[in-house]
Amino acid sequence: MALDRERVHGQRVRPARRPRWRSYAPAIVTTLLAASLIPAGSGLADLGARIALPAHASVTIAAGLVVLLTSLTAALCDQPPARWYIAGVFAVSLGGNVAPTTWVSIPLVATGVIGLLVREVERGFDGITLGPAGLTIHRPLKDPLTVDYEDVRAVHTTPSVDDDGTLILETEHGTVTAGDLPAVGDLKARIEARTGGFDVDDPQQTAREVRERIQDIVRGKTPT
Repeated sequence: MALDRERVHGQRVRPARRPRWRSYAPAIVTTLLAASLIPAGSGLADLGARIALPAHASVTIAAGLVVLLTSLTAALCDQPPARWYIAGVFAVSLGGNVAPTTWVSIPLVATGVIGLLVREVERGFDGITLGPAGLTIHRPLKDPLTVDYEDVRAVHTTPSVDDDGTLILETEHGTVTAGDLPAVGDLKARIEARTGGFDVDDPQQTAREVRERIQDIVRGKTPT
């Protein structure tokens, strides 16, 4: 479906950071551990001097350990560890060649900060926009998907209402999902209000509305 520009002028809802913490974890570990090497540089240099290591060699070794820990964190968080290992080795090598001092971990700190920024940029391109006639699901590196409210047959959420979760739309063209959205229960209610659908997670409310329609039919009223 082509992107309808009129629908973009609505409320943009981006994914929450909390359910995506695994994607941030390697960058956070790199940034914090590499930054901690800067004030600890003199102590590491003294420790290395006791075993006849140059002043910057001990810091370089410590930076290498940070790279290994980052790669392990990435593997545990279902992120590509090789990507972080290659980037970390390049940063340590760059720091050793450009600044062979206790500041050797500066490029490694920059690598972690860049990783955080990349995740934020990806989050900025993701999410949904609630427009006046439909909603647009934004997807990184893909064309946005526009769904008319009138095409929505049912709205579901997972894992729970009024919390971060996935929005699931059943449409005439298939099932559409948007993950990691904040207050997904509120979004579900707002979409259902615009589609005129029933709350599938509230069977009592559905029963009340059906009973009211039956009573209207018995009274001779035309159902709406």
